[in-house]
Amino acid sequence: MNISMIKQRAREIARVNKAILARICLIVGVIASIPSLLSSDNAIMSILHVIALVLLFAVEQGYVVAGLKAVTDREQELSDNDGVYGLVNWVEYLPTYLTRVLVNFVCVFIFVAVIIVCTIGSFGGLFAILSDPYGVSPITGIASGISTVSAICALIVVVLFVFVICWVNLRMFAMTYLHQEYGIKGFAALKESFTLMKGHCWDLFLINLSFIGWIFLCALIDMMISSLFGDNGISGLLGSVLSAAVAAYTYQPAYITVQALFYKEIAYKFYDEGRI
Repeated sequence: MNISMIKQRAREIARVNKAILARICLIVGVIASIPSLLSSDNAIMSILHVIALVLLFAVEQGYVVAGLKAVTDREQELSDNDGVYGLVNWVEYLPTYLTRVLVNFVCVFIFVAVIIVCTIGSFGGLFAILSDPYGVSPITGIASGISTVSAICALIVVVLFVFVICWVNLRMFAMTYLHQEYGIKGFAALKESFTLMKGHCWDLFLINLSFIGWIFLCALIDMMISSLFGDNGISGLLGSVLSAAVAAYTYQPAYITVQALFYKEIAYKFYDEGRI
């Protein structure tokens, strides 16, 4: 797969449709920023924050819709309504986005469990607790377990976790596109995406890596505003909206276009094989 050609073609498509794509990205970004308004230490506000996150699970589907239209010669169909597509069709796309969240949750859960085992199950703490569970307090066992060996094990586990979580998310990349084009949703979309992305994870990683500078810039802007005004309430919303605006009018039109074009490229073999 020629990544350079895909990126070049995507930039040309994004340049022609930059105005409308930027507006769509801005609409999606602003909607996705709403939960930051509810971010607070207050229990009620925290509950509302979680509810808002759930209700906005599928808002990013607007990127998928706009990207696919741009790369399949349907530019004339692009409209601001694409920015709210995922929000309006929340029920339809919830299974797919929820599946993606659950897979990440399982990965994190396993990671935390392994870290705990590495900490309290090292050569000191675990054996002490098992040999004399009443004579050795859990705190003493845990403290003795934090040794050089356990620290090294924990570091290795962290590195492996980062690798695994990146790999899993790369393999899940096509889920939302398969749902959009073929109505394949939930765990079925997960299975098909893993099959479709086999052998292409590194290509997608390189594509994402080429945008890392812009992504860090938007994150930096958000952090700067948060450090100046705080990250709760209006100030938190302001930071999120501003970073979303920077993303929408700089790299994001090209980013969603190249991702949609990449998906269409790797999906060709599915057409040839008659699987979809």
